[in-house]
Amino acid sequence: MNFLAHYYFDARIGRPHFNFGLLMPDLVRNFIRGGRLPADLIASDHVAVDGIYKGCVQHKDSDRIFHNWSGFTESMELCNDRLKTCPEPFPRYFFHAHILSELVLDKILLNEQPGLADKLYTDFEQIDLTAVRLFLQNHEINNFHDFQLGFDRFMEVRYLTKYMHFTNIVYALGQIGKKMRLQPFTEYQKAFLLEVSEEIESHLRPIIPDLQSALREQV
Repeated sequence: MNFLAHYYFDARIGRPHFNFGLLMPDLVRNFIRGGRLPADLIASDHVAVDGIYKGCVQHKDSDRIFHNWSGFTESMELCNDRLKTCPEPFPRYFFHAHILSELVLDKILLNEQPGLADKLYTDFEQIDLTAVRLFLQNHEINNFHDFQLGFDRFMEVRYLTKYMHFTNIVYALGQIGKKMRLQPFTEYQKAFLLEVSEEIESHLRPIIPDLQSALREQV
């Protein structure tokens, strides 16, 4: 799942560090070049650090369920089949299909709850960055400076609030591809991705309650 989906399905009221941990595995990859949390996460006696740890554990559990959920695999098949037919080929169409399916899910959730992204950012304004530094050090990730620069930018730009429109979803996909050093989309590819995004939304929107049920069964 992507940022807003993790927050939508698993956030807990009054627990900002847990909610921050729900995004932490992805934030580390986004903010630190080559950064990745280890498979075995480390608990802590520090309350805020342990909150981040528990959020990360929840992130991994929910990702495992989501990526095996039939709705996601069907969305991937739909998207792969469509991207393979594009007259201007996508060199890594499987990668684009995966990320686009997650981004469209975020769009659907934000359309249903327009204040969702604002709630996330309000939670994150309460984060003790000292706890974040300690959490990263516990996992032998020492370039906190890079993480903080990325986090400050994340909080300043607040781009998750812009996920309500397909054009912004395609733009976000292009920015992710840029980080992967992929070629920028042509105008034709952008228009093609807009069409595919609408098809993914039509597929996912009516079955989101099924995903919610699958995620709840893990508790």
